[in-house]
Formats: sequence, C-alpha cells, structure tokens
Amino acid sequence: MQVFGIKIRPILEKKVLKLNFKKQLFLITLNPEIMLKGYYSANFKQILNSSAFHTIDGIGLQIIARFLYKKKIKRATGSDLFTKLLNKINIENNHKIFLYGASENSLNKALNRIRYNYPNIIINGIHGDIPKKEAVKMINQKKPEILLVALGAPKQEVFLYNYLFKMPSVKLAIGIGGGIDSFAHPYLRGPLFMRKIGLEWFWRLLVEPWRLPRIFRATIIFPIKAIKEKMLFKQAIK
Repeated sequence: MQVFGIKIRPILEKKVLKLNFKKQLFLITLNPEIMLKGYYSANFKQILNSSAFHTIDGIGLQIIARFLYKKKIKRATGSDLFTKLLNKINIENNHKIFLYGASENSLNKALNRIRYNYPNIIINGIHGDIPKKEAVKMINQKKPEILLVALGAPKQEVFLYNYLFKMPSVKLAIGIGGGIDSFAHPYLRGPLFMRKIGLEWFWRLLVEPWRLPRIFRATIIFPIKAIKEKMLFKQAIK
C-alpha cells in the first residue's frame, strides 16, 4: 500500500518482539501526522521509505487503509511496543536497552520506573537536549542492542537515518515519539477502553489542549488529503 508516495510496509508486533535480527533494523512507527510530514517534505519521505518495516500507530491510518485501499492493518502504538519490549526483555534478560530523548525529568522518571518494575533489564539513557554526535558516542560506550529514540518526528527518524550505521551494536532502532513521556506519566495515555477504540488522541487533547493543531492535522487534514489523492489516482487511470 502506498499513500503520498510512501510505501507502507507493516510488520506485526509479534515479529518485532522475536528480537531475532541478523542485521540492523530501523523501524518507524507511522501515524497520520508523520505521513503528512512526508507529504510536505521530499527528504523526509525518502527517510520513511528507507525503513525496512513500519508499525501502524494511529487509528486514522488504519481507517484509510481499510476504506480506501481495502487493507486490514493492525495498530501497534509506540508506547505499547515500548512496554511489550520491556516485558519480554525483563523475562529473557538478554538485551541491553538505551533510551535517547524526552526531557531530563521525564527520562529520569521513566528510567526509575523501568529499573523498579523490570529489575532484570540493563538500561541506560540520555535526554533529548544532548547533541546528536555526543549522543552517538555515549550510546556506543554502552553498546546496547536496542535503541529507542523519543525526539519526536521528524527529528528521531532523521537521527536514526543519519547515525544508525555508526552504532554497530544496535540491532533494533525505533522512533517511539512520546513513548518515554507516556511511560513516565501514565495518565497521559488515558483509560484503556479509549485506547482500544482508537480515541487515545481525544484523551491527549483533554489533558494537553496545546495539541489541538497537531490533532487537527491528523484527524482532518490527513484524511482529506488521502481521499483527494485516491480520487485523483482513480481519475488518472480511467
């Protein structure tokens, strides 16, 4: 499936959680807002297309796939994937994790929660204000197998695109957006029933009203542009 010239390559969450990668895997979590950034920026579109696989984070993208392209794709939010990775690694105790991103306060809260709730995990992290080249050096010193970057889109995808090859120990790299913030402050995710029906965005709007422009782009602008593109494509092939 291709939207805005972005080839969407969904990967099932269970395959990511197998953690059996022979080479580096750069995984992007796609949502309507990230898709729009690719729509407006040819350079960012190239980065999105460079990822071997995508997880689908956002009910809007799932709906567009279902009704415009007759494709059923499963959602796997960055926050959910983050938590499931922690659960699996804590049990198996066989991978080191590194977090890069978020504010210093959120990062420290997340690290403390992880070390308390997942005592078998070897985890380190640096906040998002650390310069990129310095971050690469610090990551290489710890030699993690899994790197989770929470700089927000498009910064986290650009960072991984430009620097992942310079971090040879990393086998799985994922941009998780607000995953660290959500883990540090669980109230941000909202009630489980809202998450299940795809209304987590509405909860975030209630607790963080400043998100209104971003949510407007994701819930209104994205579907309008996706529908328009599909209609133009149908007209072109008639």
